[in-house]
Amino acid sequence: MDPSARRWALAQVHLGSLLLAGTALFPRILPLPADQIVLYRSLIAAAILIAIARATGATFRLRSRAEAGWLALCGLLMGLHWVTYYQAIQTAGVALAVVCLYTYPILTVLLEPLFGRTRLQRGDFVAGLLVLGGVALVARPDAGAAWGAAWLSVFSGFCYALRNVLYRHHLRDHSPYSMMGWQFLIVGAVLLPTLNPGVPLDAGGLWWKLLLFGTVFTAAPHLLFVSGLKALTAKSMGLINSLMPLYATVFAWLLLDEAADWNVLAGGALIVSAALYESLKAR
Repeated sequence: MDPSARRWALAQVHLGSLLLAGTALFPRILPLPADQIVLYRSLIAAAILIAIARATGATFRLRSRAEAGWLALCGLLMGLHWVTYYQAIQTAGVALAVVCLYTYPILTVLLEPLFGRTRLQRGDFVAGLLVLGGVALVARPDAGAAWGAAWLSVFSGFCYALRNVLYRHHLRDHSPYSMMGWQFLIVGAVLLPTLNPGVPLDAGGLWWKLLLFGTVFTAAPHLLFVSGLKALTAKSMGLINSLMPLYATVFAWLLLDEAADWNVLAGGALIVSAALYESLKAR
């Protein structure tokens, strides 16, 4: 592989990770409930990705009703993942929600044997125990609202992991642009009945913030990941994505003045260590 092409792919994926980490700030910045944030984000991103898919000649045709059903299910899981994740951020802050969300790599490993021919290894169980220990540190029963938010983020991670596994086994042969565009559109369509027309989008630059969220911080990182995947291995992608909790925690500290507690940092270290192990193990 051309070294310059690999360096360019690494730069794209690192930038995509930084942008996705930045999405964790918007539920704290935007004066909207979680479902409304997801609604606007999804519709804006869907319009961009579907336009790109059409421009690149990607097909939107599915081969069977079963594939259409899997696409709809993946879209619903994506929407549930986003709404619960943003609710957790609004309840307990960025660091806690992001750390607990990052249980999804281990949950993915645990779900894979149910859908494919992979088998769990001894190290996977060790990684799972590390994740449980990390969540136990973060989601202490005496943590009040943070306890519920932590488990809400874990549930969000489960939805995301299940969506990824289903996508990999049933839709991976299709264009990622069209598939992601359709999934975002499904999320927007499902949440459309919750739209509150009384929200003044022109107040305080809210419309521009939503547009920035849906374009630069949603559509752009997905495009960067798709492009980077052409030159990088799954292991490299996993290692880079393991930095996202760190990026998000630093962003929240610098821009929102949200300092993470010691238990969140310690629990996050265990969870990210388990994710790093699975990334290093990937072939």
